[in-house]
Amino acid sequence: KIAVTPNKWKKVGLIAGGSGLTPCLQVAEELLSDGEDNTEITLIFCNQCPEAIFLKDHIDALVARSNGRFKVHYCVDKVSTGFFSDAWNGLTGYVTKEMVAEYLPAADGVNNMIMVC
Repeated sequence: KIAVTPNKWKKVGLIAGGSGLTPCLQVAEELLSDGEDNTEITLIFCNQCPEAIFLKDHIDALVARSNGRFKVHYCVDKVSTGFFSDAWNGLTGYVTKEMVAEYLPAADGVNNMIMVC
């Protein structure tokens, strides 16, 4: 168990798949709820398809209220044909080391942390 305290890290990267969102969302909400905290948080949230992304409205609202401290990249295994296929502009496929390098902070164990759920 890792203690989540304000300003413990400069940047936190989170990778969540499906229901693994729950602990990642708890970390993000805890850090964002403290007005003194300056931690930058980036989440890659993975699902099978765009229609399966749950709590998207809640996550997007957190992003909007975060003053730029919380960023989310949605990633799906595949984009089905239909409404979402034309509108999808997120990541597609499984999370790769290239995605982690491009979107998440470099984990150093001191200033930056990556958590996977």
